[in-house]
This record gives sequence, structure tokens and C-alpha cells, in this order.
Amino acid sequence: MKTFFKNFTKNKGATVALFLLICFLFVAIFAPLLAPYSPNEIFEDAYKLQPMSYAANGNLHLLGTDDIGRDFLSRLIYGTRVSFGVGLMVVVLDLIFGLLLGVSAGYFGGKVDAFIMRLVDVIMSLPSILLAIVIVALLGPSLINGIIAVSVVALPNFIRIIRAAVMAEKQKSYVMANTNFGASHFRKAVLNILPNCLAPIIVQTSLGFSDGILNVAALGFLGMGAQAPTPEWGVMLTDSKDYLETASWLVTMPGLCILVLVLCFNLMGDGLRDALDPKLRGSD
Repeated sequence: MKTFFKNFTKNKGATVALFLLICFLFVAIFAPLLAPYSPNEIFEDAYKLQPMSYAANGNLHLLGTDDIGRDFLSRLIYGTRVSFGVGLMVVVLDLIFGLLLGVSAGYFGGKVDAFIMRLVDVIMSLPSILLAIVIVALLGPSLINGIIAVSVVALPNFIRIIRAAVMAEKQKSYVMANTNFGASHFRKAVLNILPNCLAPIIVQTSLGFSDGILNVAALGFLGMGAQAPTPEWGVMLTDSKDYLETASWLVTMPGLCILVLVLCFNLMGDGLRDALDPKLRGSD
């Protein structure tokens, strides 16, 4: 564990990204305490106020208000909670089905592997955002359906990585020894092989967070994901895109939040990969 943290902290970008992610997570958890107002509270006669402006009733709005008079900072803060929840749900769904299908394909091989990988090839042959839009169109626009669509789109990456890791471990001597001792398939696949495949799974999980957040935000921007008045950053972008010239902060701030959060997950994923892969850290 000490070696892992030492190798991880050598990557300054990943260390900064981890610190920022902790800050984002803190904001998401304590959003009701940090937000100055309710995210859906409308202040009359306070439409599109500039940052650091006071409303007629004397309320201070640090990042101004949107086009219908809602405090923009409060909506950004609650949007952090939505984005983390989206990323978590996408990753959980992909891990459940990715582990089930990836381990099955890598361990059993043969027809099982061929069937699963042909399904993966079909999904990966379609443009990801287009496939997500089609799935949402069939299920109906909503945040939950957007999460399901994005999970389906991201699932092939989890399956391929888990399958490759399982196939590599399956050839090692400790698995063959367990086979000779009559160990069951469950014991060999789940208790022996899977724990040794955690490194690539952890890295993919980190990257899956960023993909999930970005793709659900894209669906929200297109009107296919979260629906108003949900304080989701993609929805906030589409609500304010018409005010790019007159109230540029309404577009800039949600876009910047998406950029920073996704970039942090990607940088942390790179740091985890470098710290967990012995070839990349120059050991073994």
C-alpha cells in the first residue's frame, strides 16, 4: 500500500486531480449546507443578475441568477451531487454486468466467449452518443433512462478489459494447480482469478466515471437526459445557450464544471494506471 501511494503521488497531475475530486465530493455530500438557497427557488425581479449582484430584496447572488431568477451558485452546487450520482450509477451498472460477462467470456472461452464478444462488437460498431440517443428515445427522456443508455454504451469497454485480464490470469500456474486439486469453476474464477484482475478494473472504473458524467451531460444538453427543473449541468447548458452573448456566465460555469470534473477523473485514472501497473512504474 505504501508503494502504491508513493508511486501515485509521483504523478503530480493525478495528485492534484484527487484533491479536486475530494473537494467536489465534499460539495456534493454537503450541498444542502453549502448552497445559499434552494436550487429551484425563484426570486422575482432577479432575472439574469450578474455575479456578485444583490437582488431587490437584498439577497446576494455570488454567481448571479439564471433566466427565471434561480440562484446560479446553488444550482451548480446541487449539480455536483447529480453528476457524482450519475457517474456512480453508471459505474455500478457497468461493473455488475461487465464482471458477469467479462469473467464468463475470459474464463470459459469457446462459444461463450464468441457469443459475448460478438455482442460487444455490435455495440462498439455503432456511434456511442447515437446509440445512447436511440435507447433514450425508446425508453423516454429522463435522467434514469439516460443513465441506462450511457451504461449500455460504456459496457463493452468494461467487458473487454475484464476479459483480457481474466484470460491472462487463467494461464498462470496457481490456477492450473487449483484445477488439479479439483477446485470449482466459481472458486477459480471469482476467488482466485478475479482478485488478481483488480488493477485494470480500478483504472477503468475511474475512467468510467468521467465517461458517464460527460455522456449524461451531453444527453441532458440535447434534452434527452435529465429534465427541467433538475439542477444538472447539461440541462443548465441547454437552458442558457441562448444567452451566450448577453449572460455568458450562465454557459461558462456549467461547462467549466463538466470540464474540470471529467479532467480530474481522467488524470486520476492515468495516475492509478501508472501506480498499479508494474511495467509502467519500472518494477518487476
